[in-house]
This record gives sequence, structure tokens and C-alpha cells, in this order.
Amino acid sequence: MAILKTEAIVLRNYKWSETSNIVTLYSQDFGKIKAVAKGARRANTRFVNSLNPVTQSQILFYSRNSGGLHILKEASSINYFPNLKREIEKFAYASAVCELTEYLTADSQPSPSAYYTLHQTLNKMEDSPLEDLKKLFWHFELRMFALVGYCPQLSKCASCGSSSESPSISFSLLWGGLLCEECKRKDTAAIQLHPGTIKFLRMLQKVEIEKVRNVKVSPFLEREVEALLDAFWRYHTGEYRKLKSLHVLRQIK
Repeated sequence: MAILKTEAIVLRNYKWSETSNIVTLYSQDFGKIKAVAKGARRANTRFVNSLNPVTQSQILFYSRNSGGLHILKEASSINYFPNLKREIEKFAYASAVCELTEYLTADSQPSPSAYYTLHQTLNKMEDSPLEDLKKLFWHFELRMFALVGYCPQLSKCASCGSSSESPSISFSLLWGGLLCEECKRKDTAAIQLHPGTIKFLRMLQKVEIEKVRNVKVSPFLEREVEALLDAFWRYHTGEYRKLKSLHVLRQIK
């Protein structure tokens, strides 16, 4: 087994045995990896604080080239994102970012752009006020959709390619984007959206993360955006469970 070193962000950590955990990480050099952290559940573990979800760590692991779980040898925390862990709402959105990364990415498929987007989003959430977190999460969703090949078509009809500026706009999960008046009959399950929702999503697709807080959206459109993006990623991944972190947050609120 080769010994490999990389930076990684912990997506999930769960019990494997009485003394060990399985950890899912998204790494800078190797993409998503799953590894056994032997002894991680012991009181004097060498992995203390470095394998908690929503943590950036430097890891050293034994790689199994034939498949199966890797074995973690060492891990040291680089950024614990303390602000994200002080408030329930911040931690919920940060956890949702990690959950979505796990759902959208394949094992052992390196993507420096995906790692950068994940790291950049957590850093921005760490330093942002609570009211910006929802928009930062949506921005992350759209960026990750584009990176994994699910980018929603919002600039023209996903079927015929014509521009669509009609007052009543249909969005098709099946076609992966907008349908014009002529093409919306091709999907009877297409979702009718307010034009303001599409305008907001188009802006969010284009804007850099530093300017996300300047993109305004009304409470009514927030609900529509949230429902659409949630339905979109679950449809295209075949994952019908909701993100646990946000589900718990909505129940609390």
C-alpha cells in the first residue's frame, strides 16, 4: 500500500467499531476518499479534533489501490472553522455544504476546482453574518452543479435553445433547465417559476462569492429558490433524501 499525503476537508465521520471510525473526506489531490481511522474513538486518540466534520486537516493515509477503505495514519487540523461551530444555524449550513459534496462527487475522482469551491465556501461562511448563509449555500450548489455536469440551463430553453423571457417560466427537472412556451408541453411536470426567481438564479450563477451578499432576494422568492434547487440536485443524483442538516434546522426554526 502506498502512503499518501494531502489536505482534506472532513465531510462525515461515523462509528465503525468500538474503537474506530470511518471518515469521508474531500481531498485536494485525490478527490473524495473514505478511510478507517483506527483508534479514533479512544480517549487518547492521536486524531483529536482533526477528524470532526467541517474541519480542514492535513492527512497521511495508506492507499488501497484495489478498492475498499483506505487507512488513516496521521491527521492534524489546519482550520477547525470555530465560528461555524459556535452557532447552530452556521453549523447547519456548513454541514449541508459537506453533505452535498458527498452526494455530488464520485470516489477517487480528483477535482482541484471542487476542493477550492468547498474550501472557499466554508471560509466565506466562517466570516459571514447569518443572513448571508442561505445565499452562500445556494451559490455553492450552483457552482458544484456546474463542476459535476449538472449545471441548470437558465439562459435559454433547455430543449430548443431559444431565449425565454415570458412572464410565466417553466423549469423542467427532466430537461435540466428552462422550457419556453412552445416546449413546456414536453414535460407536464415542469415547475412554474416567478420571473424574479430566474433573474436571481442567473445573477447567482455569475457573481463571485465575495459579491453574493449584494444579490437581493425577497422572502417569497427565497422559498421558490430553495425548493427548486433542492428538487434539482435530488432528481439528477437519484438521491431522494433531504439534506439532514437543513431538515433539522427547519424543524428547529
